[in-house]
Amino acid sequence: MEILGIGIDIENVERFSGLTLEDHQVFLRRIFTERELEYCFSKANADAHLAVRFCGKEAVIKAHAGLRKELSHNHIEIINNENGSPVANLLCDSASDQRILLNLSHTQELATAIAIVIRDGSCKRSEN
Repeated sequence: MEILGIGIDIENVERFSGLTLEDHQVFLRRIFTERELEYCFSKANADAHLAVRFCGKEAVIKAHAGLRKELSHNHIEIINNENGSPVANLLCDSASDQRILLNLSHTQELATAIAIVIRDGSCKRSEN
């Protein structure tokens, strides 16, 4: 296993407070996938879930800096696997021998994420 990049991000949850699909559709769809939006808005505290997924995307972008062409937020989808752990999938072409390790955390006020890109010959993208 070889570490190729590390990224971290932290955001104020308040930045995402009050966002609705009806009033902020253009912004939200530029950042998040349909599955991410469905998940976040199914939660009572959607703002914290939006913030932490945004952090995850920022961390992945930072971890990939210098590895490939620039990623955009909507090229990254963060979902939960069958165990509830976050998984970051790149929705654009990516090296099949790379995997993203991702950890997300949030409180009512802050959201944070760390992403580590590793090279491991046995890696496969999650298809959740």
